[in-house]
Amino acid sequence: MSRPKRIKKDRSVVKAFVEYLASTKWPGLKIDSYPEDKADREIEAIAGSFAIEHTSMDAISDQRLHSDWFNRALGDLNRELRLPFRLLIIVPYDAIKKGQDWVAIRLSLLEWLSNFAPGYNNGRHHIKDVRGVPFDFYMWKKDSSHPFIKAGRITSSDNGFYERLRMQLNKKVKKLAKYQKTHTTC
Repeated sequence: MSRPKRIKKDRSVVKAFVEYLASTKWPGLKIDSYPEDKADREIEAIAGSFAIEHTSMDAISDQRLHSDWFNRALGDLNRELRLPFRLLIIVPYDAIKKGQDWVAIRLSLLEWLSNFAPGYNNGRHHIKDVRGVPFDFYMWKKDSSHPFIKAGRITSSDNGFYERLRMQLNKKVKKLAKYQKTHTTC
């Protein structure tokens, strides 16, 4: 996400937070300044005595990056192919990798779904060795008067979450530390 888009998104969250504070315990609270406008790597806002830093974190390591790859590779299958039943396609979390020909994978998958999925019974199926698709996947098929195709991912547990959280919080504490004597940090 580009810096201007990220700042705009962060600001909408910070504004909503300050509006919430103003509507509960701090009437009249408003944003006084945006320190990040003056220097990179600064906190988002000053509102009254509050120094505010907004952050987000992937629940799974590199989740946003892998989600971008997944969306670029599998796209909106429902828009590209209409079948008279529901299909849920589940791929391993790390199946889509940088360097793969994502367009070719999507086209191969669409061709396979169009030609072979109609012959499967309702239920769950483990699909292997589809030409042009470099990973196995699961397919759930169900008759429905509201057909669609949806793709998703599944992952095993991510044991690194708490370490990533600790590292992220430590970075934020450092940014907020210089405001501690003059502002309430949050």
